[in-house]
Amino acid sequence: MLKYRPEIVVTNDPYYRFRGYFSSLDHRTTGQATMDVVWPYLLAPGTYRDLLEAGFQLHKVQEVLMWQTDNANYRVDITDTFDIKIAALRCHKSQVDGMPDGWDERLKERAMEAAKGENYTLAEAFHREEVLQRL
Repeated sequence: MLKYRPEIVVTNDPYYRFRGYFSSLDHRTTGQATMDVVWPYLLAPGTYRDLLEAGFQLHKVQEVLMWQTDNANYRVDITDTFDIKIAALRCHKSQVDGMPDGWDERLKERAMEAAKGENYTLAEAFHREEVLQRL
């Protein structure tokens, strides 16, 4: 049985609700479920008794990075990997088929906006929570 103990978890910001198509229920639900598992349920060992009985141990991640946020406080330089990001998005057919021409340019503009004030051109913006600091 494989056991993963990540130090960083990346998910949607569940509190980012009302901005056009970004108010997707599945994105908000995924973010909320992830945050519930990361904190506060990690403080309640009885919540996952079946996993403890299967040999898993409680694990506290160090930080959570939430994308699709209005409250960005952490940025990552994606200048050298932006083309890889676009290629990966193009593989996600259910999300990008039928997208109008120029959507990748709009993503680039968004990445440029996220990088404003930094010493690089393109960024991915996140809201970062240091989980261990809260416990």
